[in-house]
Amino acid sequence: PNIHLYALSATLMAFDSAVGAANWHSVATLLDGIDSGAMSMEELRSVFVQTYAKFALCVFAHLTSCYLTEKTAGRFGNAVKSEVLRGVLRQDTSFFDVYPSGVIQERLNHDANDLCSKCFHLPMELLHMALIVVSNSLAVYAIKPELLWISIAPIPFLAIVQKIFI
Repeated sequence: PNIHLYALSATLMAFDSAVGAANWHSVATLLDGIDSGAMSMEELRSVFVQTYAKFALCVFAHLTSCYLTEKTAGRFGNAVKSEVLRGVLRQDTSFFDVYPSGVIQERLNHDANDLCSKCFHLPMELLHMALIVVSNSLAVYAIKPELLWISIAPIPFLAIVQKIFI
């Protein structure tokens, strides 16, 4: 029942990740146009209003996505805790002599939070970071394709070195 909220959250995060970085790079290009004299101040005003509107939409999308992800994770965590607690409460009373209810509740809360983090927050963070990398890579490629290849060339070497040390 919460999948539609999570899908909307992923869509909003994808919008922010893809549009936000590209919009940020376009501001630098606009300022270069002002510096070179290719754009007048009147033209700049309308373009800046559009750019700031995009920034506002990106901030709204990011914060709304975080809220929806947290809401979905919270609902899922509560459902998991309720079902597990129902199962625990079906145990014999001698079970609670060995395992105190406070310890069970603390472990249940901790495990439910970990599960929600891995199922909802981690995929959203991976989506955000992957799209930021793609968006920034496209921006660097648009500037100069050779610059992109020069910047990603050391990555395999760094990955091998990290693998060795970790």
